[in-house]
Amino acid sequence: MTKAIVKTDFRFDGQKSLYEGKVRDVYNIDDQYLVMVVSDRISAFDVVLPKGIPYKGQVLNQIASKFLDATSDICPNWKIASPDPMVTVGYRCDSFPVEMIVRAYLTGSSWRDYKAGAREICGVPVPDGMREHQRFPHPIVTPTTKAEIGEHDQNISKEPQRENLALWLFLVYNIATEHKGGITMQIIPMRELKNTVEIERRCAEENGPVFVTKNGYGRLVVMDIDYYERTMQEMEEAKLILEGLDDVEAGRTVDGPTAMAELREKYGL
Repeated sequence: MTKAIVKTDFRFDGQKSLYEGKVRDVYNIDDQYLVMVVSDRISAFDVVLPKGIPYKGQVLNQIASKFLDATSDICPNWKIASPDPMVTVGYRCDSFPVEMIVRAYLTGSSWRDYKAGAREICGVPVPDGMREHQRFPHPIVTPTTKAEIGEHDQNISKEPQRENLALWLFLVYNIATEHKGGITMQIIPMRELKNTVEIERRCAEENGPVFVTKNGYGRLVVMDIDYYERTMQEMEEAKLILEGLDDVEAGRTVDGPTAMAELREKYGL
């Protein structure tokens, strides 16, 4: 019987570190590249089980590799090559600790929440009277945080909060004006806060704030003081845009010719 591969211990040229996740072992090569080995470990209910399943890592890696290739024309990604069924090699990037789960059936954690009385899953309404393992009328997307080993992933509502619109407007404005090359998204875990010299360097040199996470949740944002002052000014401008959108939604608008006539009358033009 084929033995499951639940642990790896490679020594690559230029290797700087090894991160052992719940399922994947990630080797950092010169802070430029990653070698990601997908093991046969099983993660269930945020716990790594003692025994693995042979070839599970190959299946997971090849599914991920296929979709990285299939979507690369939509959004560039980190993959360079997949030299082995269990391995993907690519560029080292800052991760965004969110997992997207597409659910077709009311089972697992969604059933536990439903049984406890919840009638929304990540902001998606679900009907009364459903049974465990019953098929949803339509598949639903349920994003969660990606927590460290031993911690629980947390659901994220997909419903946009209106107050977040100002932030999105700010980001778009910021990218379109000052940061023509785009904002550098820097995300670090809480434990790296002790390296204050490196964080100060990032804030000063790398064109953007540093987002600090704890157990997959955003907890802090660290930024250079000049960047902070510009951000506050641009957020105020975004707030004015949001107020303008409120006026449009409430019908507090006039057409162009009327507005011009009112200005001419007011200022004697």
